[in-house]
Amino acid sequence: MLMHREKMIKYLNDAKNIKLSKLYFAHADAWPEARAHLHPNARIIQPLSDEKRIDFSGGRGVGLKPGEAIVCHPGTWVWEHWDVHHEMISVVFPYQYVRTIYIQADGTMESVNRSKVFFHTSEPLNRAGRSMIDAMLAIDRDTEAARLCYAALLETVLEALTNDDRHGGRQEAEWRSVVEAMQIYYLHDISIDDVAESVNMHPVTLSRLIRKVTGKNFRAWLNEMRMQYALEILRQPASTVGSTAAACGFNYANYFIRIFRQTYGVSPEVWKQRQNR
Repeated sequence: MLMHREKMIKYLNDAKNIKLSKLYFAHADAWPEARAHLHPNARIIQPLSDEKRIDFSGGRGVGLKPGEAIVCHPGTWVWEHWDVHHEMISVVFPYQYVRTIYIQADGTMESVNRSKVFFHTSEPLNRAGRSMIDAMLAIDRDTEAARLCYAALLETVLEALTNDDRHGGRQEAEWRSVVEAMQIYYLHDISIDDVAESVNMHPVTLSRLIRKVTGKNFRAWLNEMRMQYALEILRQPASTVGSTAAACGFNYANYFIRIFRQTYGVSPEVWKQRQNR
C-alpha cells in the first residue's frame, strides 16, 4: 500500500474524465449478509477499467462498468469481488478527513493489497462538498441532478487533494487507515492479523502503533469499540443479551457479559433494566 497524493490526483482525474452514465445507490436499511462489511461513512465507488462486481444493499451481482458508480449511504453494507481484473477508485467521507483509494485487481486479494494507493487529506471536506453529498443522498436515485452532484463532488475532492499541503505524514495516514478498518470490521470475528492484512501492515507493527496511540492492546481497543456499540443495541426494546452479544461480534454470550461487566460495572441485563425504569 502506497501513500501518494500525486498519483491519487491522477486517478481521480481519470475518474472525472469518464462520462457518467449510471448511478446506483446503496442503502443502510437492509440487514447485511454475514460476509459483508458495514461502512459507517458515506462512500463512492467507481471503476476505471473493465468490470467491477459488487453486492450491496439493494443490488446483487452488479457488474459496474466504467461510467457507472455506486453512492453509499452511511451504514451501508457492501461485498466487493476481486476475482476479475479491474481498476477502481473509492472515496470515503469521514467527518475528520477525506480518504481516497485506488486499486488495481488482477483476480487475487494479494494484488489488491499490493496495488493499493491511498491518500488522506489533513482537513475535512469543505461545506460545499458536504452539501453535494447530502444532495446526492437526498435525491437517492439516478437522475441528471444526482450525476451533476457526483461530478461536482469529484472536482471538490480533487481540489482538496491539490491544496492539501499540511498533511501529517505517513504514520498519521496509516493510523487513519487502521481506524477506518476497525470501524468496518469491529462487529465481525476478527483478529489483529485480519486488520493488519487489510491495511497492508505487519501485525507486530500494527500492535505497536495501536498501543502508542491508544495506550491499549488490540483486543482491549476492539472490546472498547464493541462495548460502545453494545449500549446502542441494548437501548432497543426488543434486544436481548444474546442478540446484543452476536451483533457486537462476540461468539459467546458469557464472554460478552464478562467484558461488559468489566467495562460498566454491571451486567448487560441489569444495565438494560435500569434504562427501562
